[in-house]
Amino acid sequence: MPQVQQSRHLLVAVVGITQFVTIAQMLAVLRRYSIAWGEPFASLMAFLEIFSFDLEMLSFDCVTRMNPVASFAIRVLTSPGILLTALVVSLIHAALLAWRNCFRWNGSSLRLQVHVLHLFKTWGALFMVLFIVLFSMILAPFQCRLHPNGRFTVQSYRSVHCDEDEQHFQMFLLGILACSMPLLYLALCTWIVMVELPKRLARSDTDFLQACSFLIVRFRTGAEISSVAILIRNVLVVLTPLPVEESSKLLMMSLVLLPNLVLVAYFQPWRYAVCNALDIILLAGMLVILQIGAMNLGHADSSAYVSVLMIHMVVMLLAILGTVIWSMSSYLQQKFRKDFKFFLCHQKSAAGSMARLLKMELEKKLPNTKTFVDCDDLNDLTRLFSYVGQDTETFVILGSPGIFTRKWCIGEMVTAWQGRIPSRLLSWPDLAIPDETFIESYSTSVPDIAELVKFGISLTEVKSMLRALGKVEMLKLPGQITPQHIKDVVGSLLGSPGRSLTSLPTNCQVEMDSGCPILVDPDNIEAMASAMVLSSLLKPLLLGTHVPSPFIILKGSSLLPSAKVALMVCSQGCFKSPHIQQWLLQACHSGSCSMVPVIVEESFRIPTSTYATELREVSFREGELHLYSIALQVLFQEIAVVFVPQSYSSTSRDLALRCSQAAQRLTVPLQSLQSKVFRLMASGGGINPLTGPSALGDDRPDDSEEYVLQSF
Repeated sequence: MPQVQQSRHLLVAVVGITQFVTIAQMLAVLRRYSIAWGEPFASLMAFLEIFSFDLEMLSFDCVTRMNPVASFAIRVLTSPGILLTALVVSLIHAALLAWRNCFRWNGSSLRLQVHVLHLFKTWGALFMVLFIVLFSMILAPFQCRLHPNGRFTVQSYRSVHCDEDEQHFQMFLLGILACSMPLLYLALCTWIVMVELPKRLARSDTDFLQACSFLIVRFRTGAEISSVAILIRNVLVVLTPLPVEESSKLLMMSLVLLPNLVLVAYFQPWRYAVCNALDIILLAGMLVILQIGAMNLGHADSSAYVSVLMIHMVVMLLAILGTVIWSMSSYLQQKFRKDFKFFLCHQKSAAGSMARLLKMELEKKLPNTKTFVDCDDLNDLTRLFSYVGQDTETFVILGSPGIFTRKWCIGEMVTAWQGRIPSRLLSWPDLAIPDETFIESYSTSVPDIAELVKFGISLTEVKSMLRALGKVEMLKLPGQITPQHIKDVVGSLLGSPGRSLTSLPTNCQVEMDSGCPILVDPDNIEAMASAMVLSSLLKPLLLGTHVPSPFIILKGSSLLPSAKVALMVCSQGCFKSPHIQQWLLQACHSGSCSMVPVIVEESFRIPTSTYATELREVSFREGELHLYSIALQVLFQEIAVVFVPQSYSSTSRDLALRCSQAAQRLTVPLQSLQSKVFRLMASGGGINPLTGPSALGDDRPDDSEEYVLQSF
């Protein structure tokens, strides 16, 4: 299963269970120490040994009599037996699939497709979980116990003497040969993670990643080496019973677990924070048990320490149980109720403001639901795709031009397509759906798409998703949007029947005698969306003030002479719009209209002296170019409010703060745009620093100040 489709709650539960098995195996190793732990802790350790899958607990004497060498040989063969069992199960599963779906006759041979990758993953996962107990069984001939008479016997086979005993020599040779299995497994895992994994990532080999998911899926991206570190830790834990002195065993175990605790706390290698916290709790608990065991050496009465041991053991077990119960309950809850009603897939620079506007409108219509927008809801980039595949009811693609070249947007789309999440495509007017030529050359057009392979997304899956885009329900935006268009989009997303978006008029402005007009380029979809967000956030802030409710001036409308204060939404190229030019000139003619500039795009730049050359290309009536250039200059005498919904850092809290700043600016006394024009002309002798004396050409009268004044 691709990593992006795996439930994080289910993965947390699996990590919790494997951590429980690992702790049970570590406690089984501690039981090999000659330490009087005291009751009831000793009984609890014996009970937990059941969950360590230690086969040395099984006795074959009740079935047949066999010598220690034969008994040890059977236990050594456990590892190959597990491999053989997994292979047989996989073959049976493959045969059943072939019988049902893949039964092919090719000439005279029957071809069965064996799932080698899944078999390899199964083998690897089993050895990862049972590594400590299997290695401990193999090392049994090397663990001898000293008796008062000075003789040594094998701890797990007390009838076998460790010195000059033929049975021990046979077990010793068998143990040396068997040690090659866990050491070979460790070497293979090290080679996979440190050597082969970077190469396969560069080649976008998702099959390899899925086969090795038992090593990397539990750890965050960049911390895959932690799987090898844990295996090395387990090897050292298994070796701790080899020294003869009990104090040496305890010291060795402490020196293994203490650096492990420090590294986990510092690097946080697990994929989810709850797994890091659980690992820290368990390692700290094991270190406390080791310290108490060290203090108990040589003391016959251990009752003074038992209560402390039991408290820490109960805390460890409750931490595991709580993690598993919480994750499983969250997993089951996730099946019936998703965290996000909608997920808005968008390109920040081209549709960030539209995403913010839709989020506000959707949550206004459905108050108890959430709509995902990354700047509000994403704290960990590695969890982005899991939000799509596991926590989303409806996936909405904001189809701005260029979205199909953004790797993160493509990754979200592939995840939704793989998970069969209901999807909608809100298409911009100039969006081009990928054709076969674009799809076939996709790796060349978007070279960084290979980086998605670390999340289990291959180039083949990307191409398949792009070909399936034609089946996605599409809503097409017109070239100029209005608040009514947004209402219809929201209604369509919520399932209510609505009119065609392209059939709605774009100049359906109802002129208001009193209000705070918002001037915005009607041909810029993002600027219009920013203006709507600004208007929606300003309305509650201006209630009870002398400033009237804000509204957006639409195409075909005029700025009324009664307007007292206005907001100028500044976007890229907005001052070349004939509608903005008309409204700004009308504001200059109005004797009472003051204006506050609001910058809504990070790419916007305040007009400079070279801007006049560009304005000459726009058709102005006689004298209007000079007046318009003066209006632009005096407009930015006011400090602009920066309100950029499409920015990565613009969270809902940040936008609310910036909107409150805009509201404060509107409520304080402001000079009208006309009075600023008069003052600039009076101080500058009619020469505008923005355009220079020659900007008007031959149409400008000698006395420019008198000419502009007459235009009022």
